[in-house]
Amino acid sequence: MSVLTGTAGADIRRGDMVKVIRGRLFPALLYEQYEGGAAEDIPEGARAYCLKDKVWRTMPPGFRPS
Repeated sequence: MSVLTGTAGADIRRGDMVKVIRGRLFPALLYEQYEGGAAEDIPEGARAYCLKDKVWRTMPPGFRPS
């Protein structure tokens, strides 16, 4: 299973489209290419992951996606 991971470069609100720039996550503007949507609020500096469903979630402590 393919898993994307990244660190939030800015606060991302639930429902925002997420773009990835050099492994960091940022909210995407309407006209920008994006890599999925945020299922929950992701604070700046938090690690997040995305599965095939293109929904980004915060990684709980000790979580290691396979």
